[in-house]
Amino acid sequence: MKKFLSVLVAVLVLVTAVISVMATDVSVQSVDERTRQQFLMESEEQREAVAAHEVLYNSFLVEGSVEENFPDNYGGDYIKDGILHINIVDLPAQDITYYYKLLADYLDYIRFEDVDYSLASLLNASETISDALMDDGIQVTSYSVMEPTNSVRVGVSSDSVSQADVCAMNSAQPYASESNSIPVEFVVEETASPSTELMGGSRLDGYTLGVCGYYRGKPAFAMCGHGLSDGESVLYQSNKKSIGTVAVRRYDEGQAGDYAIIPISGSSFTITNKVGNPNNENEQFAITTSISRAATGTKVLRYGKYSGITEGTVSSAYCDVTYKNNDKTTTYVTNLVKVDLKYGEAISGDSGGPVFTATGSFCGVHSGSDETGKVTTYFSPTQYLSTSSFSCAVG
Repeated sequence: MKKFLSVLVAVLVLVTAVISVMATDVSVQSVDERTRQQFLMESEEQREAVAAHEVLYNSFLVEGSVEENFPDNYGGDYIKDGILHINIVDLPAQDITYYYKLLADYLDYIRFEDVDYSLASLLNASETISDALMDDGIQVTSYSVMEPTNSVRVGVSSDSVSQADVCAMNSAQPYASESNSIPVEFVVEETASPSTELMGGSRLDGYTLGVCGYYRGKPAFAMCGHGLSDGESVLYQSNKKSIGTVAVRRYDEGQAGDYAIIPISGSSFTITNKVGNPNNENEQFAITTSISRAATGTKVLRYGKYSGITEGTVSSAYCDVTYKNNDKTTTYVTNLVKVDLKYGEAISGDSGGPVFTATGSFCGVHSGSDETGKVTTYFSPTQYLSTSSFSCAVG
């Protein structure tokens, strides 16, 4: 009888433990689901602000090129609480009729902010400071325009300076002359590294598809450019069959963006306007439009081969990054978009995957992430794909 009671007690303890674990799992899952639903709701709330930014940004593009021509009084823009905040230098003295006319359909979703520095000044200052730091032997990992604070943020490698050095730099602002007194925040960063495998939805051999579309009228797809070479054949993972060869690639020192365009060869492959998890319809999104360069504050989703769906917010629409490659060389890439992840993390193998909004706007292809926490990621904006004669499949 004692033995029976002992066994009975052990079984009850085990059952209680299992029930406890199951309850914990359900609780965790419900918290995650609430987090995701909140994120999707916030994404929907900023739909009009995202559309207003797209109209505004496209007005600055020089037709037929990647060149951006920003007005002298334009200090950048960012999205917060469903509103597009447009920075205007010396706002009280400026005639902003042009902006009102351009954004006449979105007046309920825009606000104008008075700032001291133009976006052009911020971009010039960040580049000048970066050059000065490197002249002093300090490795720059990235520099970013921070529109909400009308300032510049410069990441420096922990191999070059200590945290104490950075604190001193933030206090003394030693490069004030180079920045023309524009506020600069220095931070210690680990060197970013591009993901070694690429993903967008369908798995490729060693890489992964980013988004389907058309290159010069023919079916094609886009992904990141690092790890590829011009004319290289890209293979489907399951059968190692060639899908196509690289027609356009960007990932060279000082180039803008990290992307590749591959026209599809053979009739056995078809394209769709979907992005996300090819094995789960609940994690698939239909692309209905594209965003040239996502505004700071835009809430985005990112799909990775190993990390799945992750969520984050654009923290800088203009960010230059120095990547450390697998062969120990470095590559300086300009004009990426920076994202701080809120849900999930970047994992090696995500590179090339799609970045998009919950409302179906394609933003670009995942380029890389920071080396340690992998909660800061970068992507190439759709603008560069468009100027290279690629258009997303939409529906």
